[in-house]
Amino acid sequence: MDNIEVRYYLNKQIKVTCSIFEARNSLWVYSPKIENLAKNIILLDLIGTPWDNCGTEETENGIQIKLRKFPGTIYGVVVKFDINDVNTCYLNGVLIPLNHLKTAIDDIKETPSSK
Repeated sequence: MDNIEVRYYLNKQIKVTCSIFEARNSLWVYSPKIENLAKNIILLDLIGTPWDNCGTEETENGIQIKLRKFPGTIYGVVVKFDINDVNTCYLNGVLIPLNHLKTAIDDIKETPSSK
């Protein structure tokens, strides 16, 4: 059975739940689900996927999450959410509609180049 880890950001306005599973011997994947509790909306749900939360941090107006895809073939994917915007987000620095985010992440085929 999967383990669950829950963390809160921005005075409990953002909830990040990670489903933790052992993908390979001693290699753990933290598949995230991100919710804006203040606006009662799921921003991103990657639970049950090979996407791993490599770090979540607060920004001035929201949060930023860094992702990699198991088995490590794609890494350095960055998603930024603004606490007040439930319609758009930034994926690797590009503004996209929030309802296209999961598809856009699934469509990433290679590691983004650093800018």
